[in-house]
Amino acid sequence: MLCIVLTTLPDHASALKLARKLVNARLAACVQLGGGIESIYRWEGGIEETSEVPLLIKTLPWHIEEIKTVIGSIHPYEVPEILILNAEATTAYLEWMQREVGNA
Repeated sequence: MLCIVLTTLPDHASALKLARKLVNARLAACVQLGGGIESIYRWEGGIEETSEVPLLIKTLPWHIEEIKTVIGSIHPYEVPEILILNAEATTAYLEWMQREVGNA
């Protein structure tokens, strides 16, 4: 079982900084930065429209708490989006991830 963590950042530079930090620390085997998206959401009684960069962080379950801490420590939003999805993978892909981020 692997985990996919979804988050968004306000610009490419901050998204790249987070992605590099997670991969360099071996907390994520891969982080994919998506193209810009438009987000429309409710915030403090109003409706906001914002351009954001989505990140798809691929990791193993035992790194989730540390990833949440890293995101929270450098994310510019008061309430950063951190969605955690459990996913299945092929044996070969899971073995690659274990080599890159280590076993528990």
